[in-house]
Amino acid sequence: MILENIDLEQYDIDLTLEDFKDEMADDFNDYFRGQESIHELVRAPRQAHQFCDWVRTKRGYLDVPDDIILQCVLDRDEVSVEEIAMEIPCLGIQVTHSMLTQLGLSFA
Repeated sequence: MILENIDLEQYDIDLTLEDFKDEMADDFNDYFRGQESIHELVRAPRQAHQFCDWVRTKRGYLDVPDDIILQCVLDRDEVSVEEIAMEIPCLGIQVTHSMLTQLGLSFA
């Protein structure tokens, strides 16, 4: 799933994608207060789900899937495209050739 293809209105969210990403990154920072990175979180599915539930409850975005919330935080993290691509499978997303191509990467 590529974030730019997400229609936030289907989740009754009246924000631009960029504003939504900012909210998710702010919520991540509020929740973890620097104690955990997004890269550590995606390797801990139970804790990642708890964080996403907290966001959904706090914001009232009850139908937003975990992967969208986590991808938004990943997108705001200051990491290289290669590191993000390596994290995608941890989110339960199947990496396709077209996804890697859009990220400017290729299969090794």
